[in-house]
Amino acid sequence: MRVDMTARDAAVDALIAMSLSPDYHDRADAGVALASLVDSPQAPERLRQLVLDPDDTVVTRKTVEALTHRGGSAALTVIAAALASADIDRQEWIATGVRDALGWADWEWGERIAACERLPDPSESSRLRGFLLDLRPQG
Repeated sequence: MRVDMTARDAAVDALIAMSLSPDYHDRADAGVALASLVDSPQAPERLRQLVLDPDDTVVTRKTVEALTHRGGSAALTVIAAALASADIDRQEWIATGVRDALGWADWEWGERIAACERLPDPSESSRLRGFLLDLRPQG
């Protein structure tokens, strides 16, 4: 079955528009949905902005959870790029989103840490890998 790129692009455009809402519920919902379309060219930058949402940490947490569940290079690159410019408070909320998504499932942590090696930017790869290793539950 072929994906209708016009419909996909329209969905991304609609979610980006929704993500600009003053209502944090709309922004969080848009981030969750947009994470599933992270491979679309216009999605990653808006997702990075949602991870760094200055007005509500729910947007950060829910968007990071969705990106972490999604996995793969595109999703992890968004998280790594956000980490590069996040203040300490936002880094804590990013960490919370990752922990909420992965919980105690060691194999999921291992998959995400291994995927960091495939990120295109070596500094982002190293930063995110270290971040995940620090968060990974021990035991």
